[in-house]
Amino acid sequence: IAISNLNYSNSQTIYPNRVNCFAVSPDGKRIAAASGLLFYTMNIDGSDVKQIFCGGKALEADKAENVNDMAWSPDGKYLAVTIKSIGKNIIVIVPLDGKQYFLLRDEEGEPYGHDGPAISWH
Repeated sequence: IAISNLNYSNSQTIYPNRVNCFAVSPDGKRIAAASGLLFYTMNIDGSDVKQIFCGGKALEADKAENVNDMAWSPDGKYLAVTIKSIGKNIIVIVPLDGKQYFLLRDEEGEPYGHDGPAISWH
């Protein structure tokens, strides 16, 4: 992840690892990123990198093929993450306070998925 000015003449790498996707927090102060199948948050300048933990364990997209997209909740307390698993995009809600994540589920109790890889909060 790199930041730069508007004409790209002064770019600076703030997170050198490869990322699948990232999202800037609603207040513009933090970034969430998926690197491989692990998840991190950091300050907008790349400092204070923290791995995301849920339920006492590092959040990992176990048995996933890919992490496609993520979006912060408007209050900055959650991430919605789209994970491709078994050919379906599944939406996972990740609380950033360390509590257990949960899957969005449909009326039948199946993990809720959608056709496209992008997500957003409304």
